[in-house]
Amino acid sequence: MYTKTFSLIVLVICTLAVFGVPNVTLASDVFFKVVSGDVQVDAPTVIELRINPEGKNLNAVEGTILLSEESTNAISKVTIETGGSVLGLWAEVPTYSVEEKTIRFSGGSFSGFNEEGLLFRIRITASKAGIAKLSLLRGSAYLNDGLGTEDTISARSITVALAPSNPSQLQSASVDTSPPKFDSVVVSRDESVYDGKYFVSFHATDDISGISHYVVTENEISNETTEGVYVLQNQDRDTRVVIVAYDNAGNSRAVRVPTPFEWLMQATLLAVSLLALIAFLAYRLRYYKKAFKR
Repeated sequence: MYTKTFSLIVLVICTLAVFGVPNVTLASDVFFKVVSGDVQVDAPTVIELRINPEGKNLNAVEGTILLSEESTNAISKVTIETGGSVLGLWAEVPTYSVEEKTIRFSGGSFSGFNEEGLLFRIRITASKAGIAKLSLLRGSAYLNDGLGTEDTISARSITVALAPSNPSQLQSASVDTSPPKFDSVVVSRDESVYDGKYFVSFHATDDISGISHYVVTENEISNETTEGVYVLQNQDRDTRVVIVAYDNAGNSRAVRVPTPFEWLMQATLLAVSLLALIAFLAYRLRYYKKAFKR
């Protein structure tokens, strides 16, 4: 009996050695995490929604979260903060629906990510003690492979105890006085998109409350957007274009998109400065050579 069992084990090991162990790919893990230090009496409860790609390179995540209570009606306010998120582009900014008790979101990343990171924070203010449960109703993640390949995800629910929040504590806990920061503002043109027209792509970040929206003003006409792309109305690019990024606390930062003439002036000044530096170095080199000969 033992001889047969041992022979079977040897056969299985040899088979795996010859044909190899199957390549098992883990599903990306989406989970909730209560932020330590924020769960206390008189303070709102802060919960992070995080994702672990399990080593894969992702560039987009979307889903719907259900926020339910155990018949206490303790929740008085729910706010979402996207500061520090791995997703910098939001097709649908995370928003809480009081009627549906859900949070819908859809966002992407310029360069993708392959390590565990924050999607967004959920700050729950309670008027009295209660119990809340957060679960992912549906969700999808997509690989950063240029094909939009959908990845499987696994999700874990969480149940948290809510304590009544003091308004003064709420204000001090969510203070954000820092304006957003622009990472990039680039004017481009590609025949394959926007009918070959010039467009501006831009991206700003805010590490505390997150980016709320942008306002692009061209020739005194303003347009509000949550996307980081704007097609220029004046394709001659000789009008003033200003982009203002607003965070969820109301702070803002503005940048001006240079016209081609201004780009040329900047390039000319840079070239003149570089030539002046080269001339100065050449002069000093000749001076030292003459001094050395003496």
